[in-house]
Amino acid sequence: MGKMKDLLIDQMNQSCPPTKPNILIGIPYTGYTVPIPFINSLLPALDYSRQYANITLEFIGHTVTHVARNLLVQAAIRDNSDYIMFIDSDQTFKAESIIELLRIAKSNQADGLAGVYYTRRDYGFPYYNIDPETKRLYPLRAIDYTWQEVYQCDCIPTGFTLFSRRLFSTMPMPLFWYDKRLPDVQLSEVVEHDNETLTLIDTIANAPLGYGLGEDFQFCYDIWEYNKTTDNPFKIGFAPLIQVGHIGYNEVGLPMIIQPQEQARGKANPIDIIYN
Repeated sequence: MGKMKDLLIDQMNQSCPPTKPNILIGIPYTGYTVPIPFINSLLPALDYSRQYANITLEFIGHTVTHVARNLLVQAAIRDNSDYIMFIDSDQTFKAESIIELLRIAKSNQADGLAGVYYTRRDYGFPYYNIDPETKRLYPLRAIDYTWQEVYQCDCIPTGFTLFSRRLFSTMPMPLFWYDKRLPDVQLSEVVEHDNETLTLIDTIANAPLGYGLGEDFQFCYDIWEYNKTTDNPFKIGFAPLIQVGHIGYNEVGLPMIIQPQEQARGKANPIDIIYN
């Protein structure tokens, strides 16, 4: 996969006029490949987005999600990117969604802005505020947040989310984590910590109360705490006009550029299929 992946990245990272904002699009994935329906959404979005922004494309795979996200942030800092755009490899979206999210973020001075999608398990609405006394999350209701350009809240998911350089270069690394007292654990890796043997599942399921959230909400908690200490707080929220779906579940704007049958022709990786 390596040579074809490098070819994909080289072609997508062509230079654009310097007046355009620099966006690193970061794709974290846990396996060795990314699904064809995701690539079918990504390619038109890249073509459209490059009219309005300098696009750098980075894939980080075969590791746990919070590690991949931190590596992508390091790449954005290295490349002096104005924004990092996280897109999970199970998402589907319209070609103009990245640039529309950027436009809404800039016009509303948002440092973090998410498109709207729903959880696959229960069609949940994964956007929350934090109770200032108990520090617990309470969910927002989708029915209350429809068709305005942007809503501010405390916690957003990072499956289709734009962050400004001001935010990701200010917050201390690692930005994404499960429990800072536990070491990062790679897939299938076992480590020793406090005389105990820990696996990836242990670091998540057995974490102390208050540490059981996903890496995206832990990051939002850190932003919330930081905002209490500054006169220039970060503004994060979500944009209901940017609708995003999951593959096989509430799919959004999914073209058929690459037919799934092509994967059965000895080309196991959709990244390879694009330029073979």
